[in-house]
Amino acid sequence: QPLDLEQCEPFEKSGEQKTGCEKVWLVSRHEAAAEWLEQACKVTPEKVIQHLDDAELEALKKEKDVCVIGNLPMHRIKAVQEAGAQYVNLDLTVPPEWRGRELTLEEFEQCQPKLRRYQVLDLGEPQLPEEKAS
Repeated sequence: QPLDLEQCEPFEKSGEQKTGCEKVWLVSRHEAAAEWLEQACKVTPEKVIQHLDDAELEALKKEKDVCVIGNLPMHRIKAVQEAGAQYVNLDLTVPPEWRGRELTLEEFEQCQPKLRRYQVLDLGEPQLPEEKAS
């Protein structure tokens, strides 16, 4: 049976996009993220990786009905979507003094984790103002 992430209490709904998926990949450097996902959403990720590199993106293209959950830069979100997967962002508010280190589950929960979908649209390169000659 497909997972329905909208049944997860911390999931913020943002439109009518399908959220059911057969598999979940979690991209996070924090082990507590997988623990939280299992406890809060009753979802056990099929795959947990720290970084979504090109080899993982190629593997993703061969999969069907995958939701990738993580906190990725926009160009990587676009690549996930182009690979045919759904992307669900794991929003966190991490205090500056906690950045760059492993978080416990308790600390992770204090960062107000929420699952949310965003639409990424590539508008191309910006037109920057030209420098004026002095």
